[in-house]
Amino acid sequence: MKIVEVAAARNHTVMLSDGGIAFVCGINDYCQLGYSDSTAEILTPKEIKQLKGKRVVHVAAGRYHTVASTRTELYTWGRNEGQLGKRNPLSSVVNN
Repeated sequence: MKIVEVAAARNHTVMLSDGGIAFVCGINDYCQLGYSDSTAEILTPKEIKQLKGKRVVHVAAGRYHTVASTRTELYTWGRNEGQLGKRNPLSSVVNN
């Protein structure tokens, strides 16, 4: 497996493999890693379980949020003050 794309934000990083698998690591204060509030931090890259089975083609990271896309779907999660395109102020799980 080869990492083909990396996006780094203030306290977290999202990586994309050549097989379309997205990985995250870092601080999870606002669920920006795609895991519930009970996961405070991930210190080694971990696959985003909610995207398992989907072929991700692009990843991006903001200060407290993360974005991933497939050819037909867009996923956003983390702290939301409108930039995620959702009404919920804190999206704790990956959604499209």
